[in-house]
Amino acid sequence: MPIYETVFVLDTQLEDSARDKRIQGVLDFLSRHAERVIKTDRWGNRHLAYEIKKRQQGHYVSVQYETSPAVVPELERIFRLDDAVLRYLTMRSEEKIKEEEQITAKEEINRAVQEGKESEEGQEGA
Repeated sequence: MPIYETVFVLDTQLEDSARDKRIQGVLDFLSRHAERVIKTDRWGNRHLAYEIKKRQQGHYVSVQYETSPAVVPELERIFRLDDAVLRYLTMRSEEKIKEEEQITAKEEINRAVQEGKESEEGQEGA
């Protein structure tokens, strides 16, 4: 299954308990629907590059998880419905893609080595 990373920005005017409740809600959703939650990083309050919903700061949270692609739109739907979420972005993690590319490259190398051995054996027998 692919690995995804979602970064979402919450309104800083939320009380700490309300913010923690929303973050925990996202983690609960992922624990029910995702294969596994790999890492959660709370970046804290940061200045926004531009004003969003008349806010100049946001509370950033990053979550890495492994799941089927069908879960991502449902998670994004939850973000769209929550007014406290200023922005969100989900990306398919390159780490998994690089791992898959490395496995494919290793398979190709092993196949080429095997073909080389077979051709050497064929030349020795002739």
